[in-house]
This record gives sequence, structure tokens and C-alpha cells, in this order.
Amino acid sequence: MVRKYKFPRRFLPLDQEISYRSFELLVSFLTSQGKIVPRSVSRVTLKQQRKISKAIKTARSLKVLVVPV
Repeated sequence: MVRKYKFPRRFLPLDQEISYRSFELLVSFLTSQGKIVPRSVSRVTLKQQRKISKAIKTARSLKVLVVPV
């Protein structure tokens, strides 16, 4: 039986809050086309990915984050 190698997760620092106002953090999880980077690429936990995607969508709706056309 072949065992699949598990990559270590990239945990965000505890002092860094996932919020729609933290622009630099949210931009680091976007591609050049403006898409949200998947969890398999960003190496964050499921809970963190949910918070990040929700914050990005909130920032887009409030026009804090500009969506490229």
C-alpha cells in the first residue's frame, strides 16, 4: 500500500487577524486574475480557508478589494 505524503500546513501567525480590512493578507491569497487561491496551494487549514474566502468576498462587496475585469 502506497502512503501519500502529507505536506506541512502553513499556519497564519496568531497575532494576524483574518479580516476584510487586512488588505495585504487578503491580496496574498489572490491570483493575478483575482481568484481565491485554493487550499491545496495556499497550505492553510480548512477553518482558515473559510475565514479567508469570507473576508475576501466581504471586501469585494464593500469595494475594499478591487476585482480585476
